[in-house]
Amino acid sequence: MLSAILSRDLILNSISKIFLIKPQHLITNENLSPLKRRVLRKILENSYKRNFETLNFKLAYRDKILLAIAYSRGYFYHYTTEAKNYLSIIGHDDFLQFLDLENSIIKEIKEVKNIFHFEDVKKRFFFKNIIFLGPSAQEKDFLDLDNYDLVVCNKPPKKKLKISSSKILLILNNIYSQKRSDEILAWVKENPEATIISQQDISEDLVSDDVFELLPSFLPLASPMGLQRALFVLAHTCYFEKIELRGFNFSLSSDPYNNWYPSMMKDSSKSNFHKSIIQSNLVHDLVFNILFIRSMSKNIKVLTGEAVELSQKNIKENLDKFNELYSN
Repeated sequence: MLSAILSRDLILNSISKIFLIKPQHLITNENLSPLKRRVLRKILENSYKRNFETLNFKLAYRDKILLAIAYSRGYFYHYTTEAKNYLSIIGHDDFLQFLDLENSIIKEIKEVKNIFHFEDVKKRFFFKNIIFLGPSAQEKDFLDLDNYDLVVCNKPPKKKLKISSSKILLILNNIYSQKRSDEILAWVKENPEATIISQQDISEDLVSDDVFELLPSFLPLASPMGLQRALFVLAHTCYFEKIELRGFNFSLSSDPYNNWYPSMMKDSSKSNFHKSIIQSNLVHDLVFNILFIRSMSKNIKVLTGEAVELSQKNIKENLDKFNELYSN
């Protein structure tokens, strides 16, 4: 009941005025009562969502950073480790400078230990050259698949790949696995030699893989997307010499989902499609996922592709491009 009441901005703002509290007090006043902290938490959560939806990224992320710091200090008795994991990913200079954060906040973020290290686990496969096909891959990107030892996708492709199915690895997208399991099983039946790694139980023969337990957890409204999760899985299951990414660009193109790629968002109208893109990046956290790839590329030196190049750009350039594409 209290959570429902605190979800309404008007009520939240009235309560904050009665209590004489402001969002920044969440991290500047260590003596706030649990109730006041809960009110400010909800104000910041709502502000992040509202500002992200209107593509006001600076305000959205300034408030999310305040919230993450509060969680990392243990003010809410849960998500403490997850908040530190989040801060360790987003603490890049260009992003923090874009937000115009106070020096004390930047210092606190910089002191969070970097979580990006790969567990020393026994690998299952060795592939010299790997290509990973993403949603915006074009026809020309499919012409030389025979030159690679392994072709990776995170959804069953709608088009027939002109290679043996034994060279295909699906590292399944999480939500798609839950909602389109019939399509996955139909594809598996047609490609029995393909290897499938899933985070979900899909059938008696296709069950969740333990490798996903190694993936760190993060704050609510911040989680690795299909590419990020799949690269983490590859790093823990495969020995390789090269991974090339094709068709991954953080939706920073006019056609981020081509027809070969199954997409529940693509089936909607243009306006709804744009809203779905924004909502997906709000829930997963666009900046977090870009900087996740930047961090991974420092650990996987043989990772190449447009997504890697974009991740190295100043974060403001990427956010400006996203705004240009989806503001209408």
